[in-house]
Amino acid sequence: LVSAAEASQCGWRYRIYVAGFIPKNLVAWAAMIFGFRAARRGDFAQHGMWMYRLGAMWVITIVVAHIIIYPVGLAVGPKWKYAVGEWTEWLFVIPAEIYLRKSGRFGFEGKAGEKGGGPLKISAEPELGRPFLA
Repeated sequence: LVSAAEASQCGWRYRIYVAGFIPKNLVAWAAMIFGFRAARRGDFAQHGMWMYRLGAMWVITIVVAHIIIYPVGLAVGPKWKYAVGEWTEWLFVIPAEIYLRKSGRFGFEGKAGEKGGGPLKISAEPELGRPFLA
């Protein structure tokens, strides 16, 4: 973390860095609220999608941030590494969203125009390629 003395010297760099946490918090809170609502109405596919998003925000904030900060620092310099790194982390949301749509676990069939997230069907026979739906 940056101390108050360092923050006053950083100016806009620090403000840009701190502003990067606002959308992450909004997505995390939305995931918790919408995921809870989906579970309450029995739509566990939609609930699962929101929980994956929540998990992605956690992993991005904790793990990815520590991994990418040094390469970003080498690319943009030590003064801007936190400001740029905070917003670069959003690139890691893209694979999570692709997984949600292409994995076949959440009601998406991968066809344009189709909506996903209907009620999850649990069968006694596990489907090949989807062992966690058993």
